[in-house]
Amino acid sequence: MPGCYLSSMIRPFGFGAVLLGILSAEKSRHDKDLKFKSWDKNGDEVLDIEEFRQIKKVQRLEPQVIEKIFARLDEDKNQKISKKELRFSVIKHKDIEKLTQRLFARWDSNQDEKIDQGEFEKLPKRFRQVGFSSFDTDGDKSISMQEMRAYGKANPPKRRPQWTYAFRRMDANKDRQLELTELQAAVDADEKNRWAKRWLKKFETLDANSDGKLHPKEIDPNFKGRGKKEHL
Repeated sequence: MPGCYLSSMIRPFGFGAVLLGILSAEKSRHDKDLKFKSWDKNGDEVLDIEEFRQIKKVQRLEPQVIEKIFARLDEDKNQKISKKELRFSVIKHKDIEKLTQRLFARWDSNQDEKIDQGEFEKLPKRFRQVGFSSFDTDGDKSISMQEMRAYGKANPPKRRPQWTYAFRRMDANKDRQLELTELQAAVDADEKNRWAKRWLKKFETLDANSDGKLHPKEIDPNFKGRGKKEHL
Protein backbone atom coordinates (compact mmCIF):
# COMPACT_ATOMS: atom_id res chain seq x y z
CA MET A 1 0.00 0.00 0.00
CA PRO A 2 1.33 3.49 -0.84
CA GLY A 3 0.56 4.82 2.63
CA CYS A 4 2.53 2.08 4.34
CA TYR A 5 5.46 2.59 2.00
CA LEU A 6 5.60 6.34 2.57
CA SER A 7 5.24 5.89 6.31
CA SER A 8 8.21 3.54 6.36
CA MET A 9 10.22 6.09 4.39
CA ILE A 10 9.55 8.78 7.00
CA ARG A 11 11.39 6.91 9.74
CA PRO A 12 14.89 6.94 8.22
CA PHE A 13 14.66 10.28 6.43
CA GLY A 14 12.55 12.24 8.93
CA PHE A 15 9.70 14.67 8.53
CA GLY A 16 11.92 17.04 6.55
CA ALA A 17 11.76 14.82 3.45
CA VAL A 18 7.97 14.77 3.56
CA LEU A 19 7.67 18.50 4.16
CA LEU A 20 9.99 19.27 1.26
CA GLY A 21 8.04 16.88 -0.93
CA ILE A 22 4.85 18.85 -0.38
CA LEU A 23 6.33 21.93 -2.10
CA SER A 24 9.05 20.29 -4.18
CA ALA A 25 7.57 21.31 -7.53
CA GLU A 26 7.34 25.01 -6.68
CA LYS A 27 10.64 26.80 -7.21
CA SER A 28 9.74 30.41 -6.43
CA ARG A 29 8.08 31.98 -3.43
CA HIS A 30 5.33 33.26 -5.75
CA ASP A 31 4.61 29.73 -6.96
CA LYS A 32 4.48 28.48 -3.37
CA ASP A 33 2.03 31.26 -2.46
CA LEU A 34 -0.23 30.26 -5.35
CA LYS A 35 -0.05 26.63 -4.26
CA PHE A 36 -1.00 27.61 -0.70
CA LYS A 37 -4.04 29.50 -2.01
CA SER A 38 -5.17 26.42 -3.92
CA TRP A 39 -5.03 24.40 -0.68
CA ASP A 40 -6.82 27.08 1.35
CA LYS A 41 -10.34 26.15 0.24
CA ASN A 42 -12.22 28.67 2.42
CA GLY A 43 -9.80 31.53 1.78
CA ASP A 44 -9.07 32.30 5.44
CA GLU A 45 -5.29 32.27 4.80
CA VAL A 46 -4.68 29.27 7.06
CA LEU A 47 -4.98 25.51 6.62
CA ASP A 48 -7.03 23.44 9.02
CA ILE A 49 -6.52 19.70 9.35
CA GLU A 50 -9.19 18.88 6.76
CA GLU A 51 -7.67 21.20 4.15
CA PHE A 52 -4.25 19.75 4.92
CA ARG A 53 -5.54 16.21 4.38
CA GLN A 54 -6.75 17.19 0.90
CA ILE A 55 -3.26 18.08 -0.35
CA LYS A 56 -2.49 15.54 -3.06
CA LYS A 57 0.87 14.39 -1.67
CA VAL A 58 -0.53 14.24 1.85
CA GLN A 59 -3.46 12.04 0.87
CA ARG A 60 -1.10 9.10 0.34
CA LEU A 61 0.03 9.10 3.97
CA GLU A 62 -1.53 7.17 6.80
CA PRO A 63 -3.92 9.15 9.06
CA GLN A 64 -1.64 9.06 12.12
CA VAL A 65 1.30 10.27 10.04
CA ILE A 66 -0.75 13.17 8.68
CA GLU A 67 -1.71 14.20 12.20
CA LYS A 68 1.93 14.10 13.33
CA ILE A 69 3.09 16.24 10.42
CA PHE A 70 0.26 18.72 10.96
CA ALA A 71 1.16 19.01 14.65
CA ARG A 72 4.82 19.57 13.75
CA LEU A 73 3.91 22.36 11.33
CA ASP A 74 1.47 24.00 13.75
CA GLU A 75 4.11 25.89 15.73
CA ASP A 76 1.69 27.91 17.89
CA LYS A 77 -0.67 24.95 18.43
CA ASN A 78 -3.83 26.77 17.36
CA GLN A 79 -4.99 23.86 15.17
CA LYS A 80 -4.19 25.82 12.01
CA ILE A 81 -1.19 26.18 9.72
CA SER A 82 -0.35 29.62 8.41
CA LYS A 83 1.62 30.31 5.26
CA LYS A 84 4.51 31.52 7.40
CA GLU A 85 4.52 28.35 9.52
CA LEU A 86 4.58 26.16 6.43
CA ARG A 87 7.32 28.18 4.75
CA PHE A 88 9.44 28.22 7.92
CA SER A 89 9.17 24.46 8.35
CA VAL A 90 10.16 23.79 4.74
CA ILE A 91 13.15 26.13 4.97
CA LYS A 92 14.16 24.65 8.31
CA HIS A 93 14.21 21.15 6.88
CA LYS A 94 16.03 21.95 3.63
CA ASP A 95 18.97 19.79 2.74
CA ILE A 96 21.74 20.90 5.08
CA GLU A 97 24.29 18.99 3.03
CA LYS A 98 24.38 21.64 0.29
CA LEU A 99 24.84 24.40 2.83
CA THR A 100 27.65 22.50 4.54
CA GLN A 101 29.45 21.98 1.23
CA ARG A 102 29.12 25.63 0.26
CA LEU A 103 30.41 26.90 3.60
CA PHE A 104 33.25 24.38 3.66
CA ALA A 105 34.41 25.42 0.19
CA ARG A 106 34.35 29.08 1.25
CA TRP A 107 36.34 28.48 4.43
CA ASP A 108 38.86 26.11 2.82
CA SER A 109 40.87 29.00 1.40
CA ASN A 110 43.72 26.88 -0.04
CA GLN A 111 41.29 24.28 -1.44
CA ASP A 112 43.10 21.28 0.10
CA GLU A 113 39.77 19.79 1.22
CA LYS A 114 40.40 20.41 4.90
CA ILE A 115 40.28 23.34 7.30
CA ASP A 116 43.47 23.88 9.30
CA GLN A 117 43.89 25.92 12.48
CA GLY A 118 44.72 29.09 10.58
CA GLU A 119 41.63 28.86 8.39
CA PHE A 120 39.52 28.03 11.42
CA GLU A 121 40.54 31.28 13.12
CA LYS A 122 38.93 33.18 10.21
CA LEU A 123 35.55 31.48 10.68
CA PRO A 124 32.58 33.38 12.16
CA LYS A 125 32.77 33.89 15.92
CA ARG A 126 29.97 31.42 16.69
CA PHE A 127 32.12 28.62 15.23
CA ARG A 128 35.36 29.74 16.87
CA GLN A 129 33.64 29.82 20.25
CA VAL A 130 32.87 26.12 19.91
CA GLY A 131 36.56 25.33 19.65
CA PHE A 132 38.69 23.63 17.01
CA SER A 133 38.82 20.32 18.90
CA SER A 134 35.03 20.02 18.85
CA PHE A 135 35.21 19.65 15.07
CA ASP A 136 38.56 17.84 14.81
CA THR A 137 37.34 14.55 16.28
CA ASP A 138 40.22 12.42 14.92
CA GLY A 139 42.88 14.79 16.27
CA ASP A 140 44.80 15.23 12.98
CA LYS A 141 44.93 19.04 13.38
CA SER A 142 42.49 19.59 10.52
CA ILE A 143 38.73 19.51 9.94
CA SER A 144 37.41 17.40 7.09
CA MET A 145 34.07 17.69 5.34
CA GLN A 146 32.95 14.54 7.16
CA GLU A 147 33.81 16.07 10.55
CA MET A 148 32.00 19.30 9.68
CA ARG A 149 28.96 17.32 8.56
CA ALA A 150 29.00 15.17 11.68
CA TYR A 151 29.14 18.22 13.93
CA GLY A 152 26.17 19.79 12.15
CA LYS A 153 24.06 16.67 12.57
CA ALA A 154 24.99 16.28 16.23
CA ASN A 155 24.33 19.95 17.03
CA PRO A 156 21.24 21.14 15.14
CA PRO A 157 20.14 24.79 15.56
CA LYS A 158 18.05 25.43 18.63
CA ARG A 159 14.37 25.93 17.92
CA ARG A 160 12.72 29.15 18.96
CA PRO A 161 10.18 28.64 21.80
CA GLN A 162 6.69 28.03 20.43
CA TRP A 163 5.12 30.86 22.39
CA THR A 164 7.20 33.47 20.51
CA TYR A 165 5.28 32.83 17.27
CA ALA A 166 1.96 33.46 19.02
CA PHE A 167 3.44 36.55 20.70
CA ARG A 168 4.50 38.11 17.40
CA ARG A 169 1.16 37.39 15.77
CA MET A 170 -0.80 39.00 18.63
CA ASP A 171 1.50 42.04 18.85
CA ALA A 172 -0.64 44.20 16.57
CA ASN A 173 1.39 47.43 16.91
CA LYS A 174 4.72 45.57 16.68
CA ASP A 175 6.20 47.19 19.79
CA ARG A 176 7.42 43.82 21.10
CA GLN A 177 5.00 44.02 24.02
CA LEU A 178 1.48 42.73 24.54
CA GLU A 179 -1.27 44.89 25.97
CA LEU A 180 -4.53 43.64 27.44
CA THR A 181 -6.40 44.90 24.38
CA GLU A 182 -4.19 42.88 22.05
CA LEU A 183 -4.67 39.72 24.08
CA GLN A 184 -8.42 40.22 24.26
CA ALA A 185 -8.56 40.84 20.50
CA ALA A 186 -6.71 37.57 19.94
CA VAL A 187 -9.20 35.66 22.08
CA ASP A 188 -12.14 37.34 20.34
CA ALA A 189 -10.70 36.31 16.99
CA ASP A 190 -10.04 32.73 18.06
CA GLU A 191 -11.48 31.42 21.31
CA LYS A 192 -9.16 28.39 21.08
CA ASN A 193 -6.04 30.58 21.23
CA ARG A 194 -4.47 28.91 24.25
CA TRP A 195 -1.58 31.37 24.56
CA ALA A 196 -3.82 34.45 24.64
CA LYS A 197 -6.20 32.83 27.14
CA ARG A 198 -3.33 31.74 29.39
CA TRP A 199 -1.65 35.15 29.39
CA LEU A 200 -4.94 36.97 29.98
CA LYS A 201 -5.66 34.79 32.97
CA LYS A 202 -2.21 35.38 34.47
CA PHE A 203 -1.71 38.93 33.23
CA GLU A 204 -1.30 40.62 36.63
CA THR A 205 1.09 37.93 37.83
CA LEU A 206 3.20 38.02 34.66
CA ASP A 207 3.29 41.84 34.45
CA ALA A 208 6.21 42.12 36.89
CA ASN A 209 6.76 45.88 36.47
CA SER A 210 3.00 46.64 36.48
CA ASP A 211 3.18 48.75 33.32
CA GLY A 212 0.13 47.12 31.79
CA LYS A 213 2.14 45.30 29.14
CA LEU A 214 3.80 41.92 28.81
CA HIS A 215 7.42 41.81 27.66
CA PRO A 216 8.99 38.56 26.43
CA LYS A 217 11.24 38.48 29.51
CA GLU A 218 8.18 38.61 31.75
CA ILE A 219 6.71 35.58 30.01
CA ASP A 220 9.97 33.66 30.08
CA PRO A 221 12.84 35.03 32.24
CA ASN A 222 15.26 32.76 30.36
CA PHE A 223 14.26 34.10 26.95
CA LYS A 224 17.15 35.33 24.80
CA GLY A 225 16.15 37.22 21.68
CA ARG A 226 18.17 38.46 18.75
CA GLY A 227 20.32 41.54 19.12
CA LYS A 228 20.48 44.14 21.89
CA LYS A 229 16.72 44.77 21.79
CA GLU A 230 16.04 41.07 22.00
CA HIS A 231 13.82 40.83 18.95
CA LEU A 232 11.50 37.85 18.80
